[in-house]
Amino acid sequence: MLFKGTAITRGSGEGVVVSTGMQTELGRISGLVATATEEITPFERRLARLAQRLVWVTLGIAAMVAGFGILAGKHLFLIHRDRHRAGGRGHPRGAADYRHHHAGPGYAAHG
Repeated sequence: MLFKGTAITRGSGEGVVVSTGMQTELGRISGLVATATEEITPFERRLARLAQRLVWVTLGIAAMVAGFGILAGKHLFLIHRDRHRAGGRGHPRGAADYRHHHAGPGYAAHG
């Protein structure tokens, strides 16, 4: 009995076809794969919960930064602009000037 994918390297032989399509072993396996349900593993479930928590924590931090900026009397656009001028690390304005003058050739400073 030979199955699809069987390699014959030498010799001769005769064969009789006993089934085709979904009635073959490969066809039965394909049918089982097609009807199998996708189960979520415990790891995937924990990873999804972690991702959801991280989104909420990030949104909370962004809201706090915006709130503190508004309480300090800044416009929301200025909070965003100043953050980028500082190199994205919260440095004072002088750090942005230092980075601009010492960044090397090809550096495009914004602001």
